[in-house]
Amino acid sequence: MDGRIYSLTITCGPNYPAAAPTVRFQSKVNIPSVNQGNGLVEPNKFPLFMKWNSETTMEKILIALKQEMIANKKNAQPNDGDMY
Repeated sequence: MDGRIYSLTITCGPNYPAAAPTVRFQSKVNIPSVNQGNGLVEPNKFPLFMKWNSETTMEKILIALKQEMIANKKNAQPNDGDMY
């Protein structure tokens, strides 16, 4: 994961910020909260989404994803540049 650039899309629905946004990686990444078939950050596997509140910011989402990536950096990763 070191030195790689990952692309993702954050989509806020009509109930945001009361409801969490949808986060989907465009770049393939192997971390527990990401569905390996479509890149979606699974709400039931991402702790920040499981305890979502309207005070949670986009910055906090990105920091939590970065922390998960760091915690799982020993996982085998797809080739650099692989996309969903």
